[in-house]
Amino acid sequence: SIMVTFSLLGLTLAIYRPLAALISGVLGGLLVAYTVKDRGATDPTAAPSGTTTACPTCAAPGAADDDRPEGWLARLRAAVVYGFVDLPEDIGRSMLGGLIIAAIITAIIPPDFFTGVLSGGIVAMLMMMALGIPMYVCATASVPIAAALIARGVSPGVALVFLMTGPATNAATIATVWRTMGKKTAVLYLASVAGTALASGLTLDYFFTAAAIMPHQHGHDMGQMPLTPTEMAMAIILLAVLIVGAVRSYLPHHKHVASPKDILAMETNPCIELRIGGMTCSHCRMAVEQGLKEVPGSEVVDVDLHAGRAVIAGTANPDELIRAVESVGYTAEVIPNVPGDRTA
Repeated sequence: SIMVTFSLLGLTLAIYRPLAALISGVLGGLLVAYTVKDRGATDPTAAPSGTTTACPTCAAPGAADDDRPEGWLARLRAAVVYGFVDLPEDIGRSMLGGLIIAAIITAIIPPDFFTGVLSGGIVAMLMMMALGIPMYVCATASVPIAAALIARGVSPGVALVFLMTGPATNAATIATVWRTMGKKTAVLYLASVAGTALASGLTLDYFFTAAAIMPHQHGHDMGQMPLTPTEMAMAIILLAVLIVGAVRSYLPHHKHVASPKDILAMETNPCIELRIGGMTCSHCRMAVEQGLKEVPGSEVVDVDLHAGRAVIAGTANPDELIRAVESVGYTAEVIPNVPGDRTA
């Protein structure tokens, strides 16, 4: 999302946007920490204050082997696969939708259409906030929409309010926080996001007005200048990656090919199958997989995002596996073994 912001809106917004989000998160956390006292119960399973626990990754057998060349090549391969396969599969549909909406805005709405209406000021930002808070817009897909709005006369500050409130809030999230964390926390969460977005938007507009610059000076004014052959080639590649990712998101999940070592571990060790709740993307899957791998006795871990299940081969304790999944923010329960049924 930061890279897309840099590409479409320039360096200033690429730096300013995540800093504003950081301030919003810290502010909301501090407000809740100092005002919601009844939600700060101590976890009885946590380590006593002043004690140090060993890092499971560093303590794991073979951790020192990460410095080997093949270890770095494996990490590089994993990064490329995530960037060009897993991530586009997660955000491809949303990103394509954002690009289509941006294209429609650019093609239909004349230049400077919003000048005077949404060109700046607190009223325009409140209008954009009222639009962004109840609906969810993908953090990446919202950027081309914001760029198109800026090209049609919306001020950078007003667009920033949309960029901050759209991805951070929606009706379902607010209702969930209200139900699970309490009314006071939900109000503080909403107030911190809205207040920070408003203050950040006003500050950004003041900066651009004082500096007399536009947020996308370095690039093309949303189609007003022709693309160079290199830019056209990069656009085609990006579009192809997004389309393939969007198509893959509709296809049945294809499990990875297990290594001979993993197959042997599955055949020679007892397997525990868990039903995982709350996973929505490949990042969720990786978080669950990493948490399960850190449990002692987990020889092989295979997490199926689309089925919402995980198979663990080894001698790990089922209760510890469930706690590991819950510690990273998801739910888990053991699925009783069916004789002759092996899903790994």
